[in-house]
Amino acid sequence: MDLSDLHGRLLGIASGDSIILDRDAAGYGWFIDVTPLDDSEFTRRADGSHRANQGTPVQERIDLLTAITHEMGHVLGLADVDKEEDSSEVMASILLPGRRRLPWALAVDSAFGSGWSK
Repeated sequence: MDLSDLHGRLLGIASGDSIILDRDAAGYGWFIDVTPLDDSEFTRRADGSHRANQGTPVQERIDLLTAITHEMGHVLGLADVDKEEDSSEVMASILLPGRRRLPWALAVDSAFGSGWSK
């Protein structure tokens, strides 16, 4: 993985087995979660998406975990999905500040085979 100054609102690029992330998350800054397994900075919505809690540092930043997960999907051969900006789909082509998207267990199992998500 490398950092670079990518054009415009581009957050990352996957090419082959390499990932390049924008140095400053398209000017928003990266939210680097030191406790990525507890999601305490986010509230999970009924559709499975996560929104930053009011007053948390992530509210105005791009979630690095989501961006890397998305680009890793490209490395695995998955394409962008055209969804609305608030989609819970990790491969949605637009990621807004203050959002976290995680792959569903079914998606992980379909990519790697049954039992990986457990």
